[in-house]
Amino acid sequence: MRFWPNFGPTGTEAMDYWDTSALVKLYAPESDSDYFIRRIAGQAAPIMTSAIAETEVAATLLRKEFAGALPRGGSGRALDEFRADCRSGAIILIPYSTQIAFETERVARSAAEAKPPLLIRSLDLIHATSASLLRADTFVASDKRLRDLAGLLGLCLVPEATPANDEWKQLPRGDRNIP
Repeated sequence: MRFWPNFGPTGTEAMDYWDTSALVKLYAPESDSDYFIRRIAGQAAPIMTSAIAETEVAATLLRKEFAGALPRGGSGRALDEFRADCRSGAIILIPYSTQIAFETERVARSAAEAKPPLLIRSLDLIHATSASLLRADTFVASDKRLRDLAGLLGLCLVPEATPANDEWKQLPRGDRNIP
């Protein structure tokens, strides 16, 4: 529980749903990891994410290790930390269910019928649908296509500007305020 010094329910927590694009930044350094680490530093409520995130995190960490972004064996250590956070309750893995599967069909159709149509990936569809069904207060992600889909579903996006946006790149590191 490296990142959650204040972890523990108080009854007033907002529910944050985190996509793997944001979660992985907590375990493998990226240029904007400090933003996401600060986001959860004082958070008392657990992070919610789909159970598919465990596989996505493992694959992403391995890819980073083989690309040289993590030291040899670093992906295993980082994955162990992720799993420890899941065991502690700091991260709650939401099981993939028939309700989510059924709802993804409706969401996929809405995305296809949007103007312009949103070209979505299946795992992104599961994440956005899971967050929507959970009625998450915020949807934390840095992936643009996924953020577009979450916006279509009316989810409150965090950060408001992402590292992929010009707005984010224009802000000095210290001014990337956390909503």
